[in-house]
Order: sequence, then C-alpha cells, then structure tokens
Amino acid sequence: MDVVLINIIGFCFLVGAGGFIGIVGHLVIKDFPLMQRDPNYMSFFFSQRKTHARLLITLGLLDVVLFITVFALIGIRGRHL
Repeated sequence: MDVVLINIIGFCFLVGAGGFIGIVGHLVIKDFPLMQRDPNYMSFFFSQRKTHARLLITLGLLDVVLFITVFALIGIRGRHL
C-alpha cells in the first residue's frame, strides 16, 4: 500500500513539474521580444499577467509540497526518518 501511495504522489509531482516547465516555456516563447526590450520584465509580468503569475506560484508551491511528501514517505518506508 505504501508503494502505491508513493508512486501516485511521485507521478503527481512529475506531472506538476512538467506543467510548470511547460507554462514557463510557453511564456518565454510568447514574451521573448518583450523580455529583450524591457529590463524590468519581471515587475511587468507580475503586475500585468496576474493570472499567469498566480498559476506559476501555485504550481511551484504544489510541486514543493509533493516533493517533500514523497521524500518523507520514502524515508518513513525505509525507516530513515
């Protein structure tokens, strides 16, 4: 049962990390000309593209929580924690 739980949470982590990388890649391709022209692109991004910024922050935090959960479950299963 523990192995199945670890595998499911680990798979969710990989899907979330892939989604995060995909969204960042999409935004870079979409906004690359603007990034080259504007030295303050990050402040523009967080002020003008609030939906994308919230999505990236949420996915990033979700990935961190899932990574810590998988790490803890593997440690508990292996009696390392």
